[in-house]
Amino acid sequence: MSLSPLRILTYANCSLNYRSAIEGEQILKSKQIILCGKIEMDSVIQIRALIVQTSHLNDMPHSVFGELTKPEMEIIIFKCSCKAGASECCKHVVAILLFLNRSRFIAAAPTSAIALHSLGQCGLVIDVNNPWLGYSPDGVIIDEYFVPIKIIEIKCPFDGKKLGTRDLLNSLKWIVKHPDGSLSLKKKHCYYAQVQMGIVLLNVMECDFIVHSSYENKNAVLKVIYFERLIHE
Repeated sequence: MSLSPLRILTYANCSLNYRSAIEGEQILKSKQIILCGKIEMDSVIQIRALIVQTSHLNDMPHSVFGELTKPEMEIIIFKCSCKAGASECCKHVVAILLFLNRSRFIAAAPTSAIALHSLGQCGLVIDVNNPWLGYSPDGVIIDEYFVPIKIIEIKCPFDGKKLGTRDLLNSLKWIVKHPDGSLSLKKKHCYYAQVQMGIVLLNVMECDFIVHSSYENKNAVLKVIYFERLIHE
């Protein structure tokens, strides 16, 4: 059973010509949804998503959390971290609901893609044995046992306002271009150290490092793995 447009409009308390519906459609079309993940329980499907703040690219993305009944796909609750999202069904929630309606995301098998794991957010992570070490991830991918398996780091360079993804990546001095066309973070840059710190503190093996171009509303994903694993390989 799918999430019907009627259920979305009823939950959002709006019609197709309402502002929240129109702006939610714009968010979906402009590809501001960076990540959307789910975790299935016996009778509930939890949804977590991140949406870029186009007016504040250097700020944390908006976080959307929701729950659907299973298998009826009735909307239990959806909330957003934006100012409007705490008290009403904001445009970001509408965008996520539209995404769920138009994709095979909910019905897909849990093992088909990493995006189908649960995406969560957390604040500052500190090592209890070394409290001077801390890291605040933009997102954390957890498996069906609620164990972190990957961290998400998102960068929105200022030049991304005027450059497409390819030109933006070529302009960034902290990205290494390899002869085979692949890209990686420069190991002597502070971003690489930042990611490695996060990998260690959250006890995962890799990070999806996302570079966002607001000019094209597209993302490039660089995979960063734990440096000790690189040594052993």
